[in-house]
Amino acid sequence: MNVSEQNVSHFMWGVDGYFIPCYQRHYSWDEEQCRALFEDMVRLHQQREHDSSATHFIGSVVMQRLPEAPSSIMVIDGQQRLTTMYLFYLALSRAFDRAARKGSEDKAYTIDCSKWARTIELNILFEKSPSCSVDLNSKHRFTLSEADQHALDKLFAGNEDEFVADSLLTRNYRLFVDWISAQEDMSLHAFYRIPESLIFIEIDLEAKDDAQLIFESLNSKGVTLENGDKVRNFLLMGFNYEDVNRHYRELWCPMELNCAHALS
Repeated sequence: MNVSEQNVSHFMWGVDGYFIPCYQRHYSWDEEQCRALFEDMVRLHQQREHDSSATHFIGSVVMQRLPEAPSSIMVIDGQQRLTTMYLFYLALSRAFDRAARKGSEDKAYTIDCSKWARTIELNILFEKSPSCSVDLNSKHRFTLSEADQHALDKLFAGNEDEFVADSLLTRNYRLFVDWISAQEDMSLHAFYRIPESLIFIEIDLEAKDDAQLIFESLNSKGVTLENGDKVRNFLLMGFNYEDVNRHYRELWCPMELNCAHALS
């Protein structure tokens, strides 16, 4: 494995796509974790006004590149932080858009807001394309586990009437929208810059590394994995990316649903 220090902004600019294996737990951060991250960003901004070298450490991300798509990564550990940062950037891009549409006596500011919204979309949110353009057929870079994907797709599409209201993804996205709007001490540009100073340890696994063993080791000291999680991980992690998703949809999900019905 290769280990290096990375900042969130540079990392999220640098790959074409992120894949969360279906055997991982669903997105589970709630308001408490999101608020802590947001407040860390605000405090870091305040620190950097006095010390431009200040940074904040947010943990580690374990990833493995897919042989069939070397410019994309499979996230073995760290999906909660990365997905939450994706929600933050999505909320921020929409805040820039609203500022641009609202207009200002300062025409340069309006143009600037529109430019930064497109910058986030092109470099962080949307799939990269040779033309570096965004159109109605553009897709986002994050592929979550199947249970979360629908909610993320609706957020990305942007029609609030179709948002999945009971999804943690939707709730947390809306929290970031509200917090960014209410924060008077930071400009939108300051919010855009601050992830450059959020530091994490990037652990890049090689093909020979045992992803299952590493995943279990990392999670053994956090929230305890349920027995069902361990069985699912053990059975599915040994397959390649295409097969694991097929087996998850066709075999594991129906079995999990039948068990839930039997216990209800």
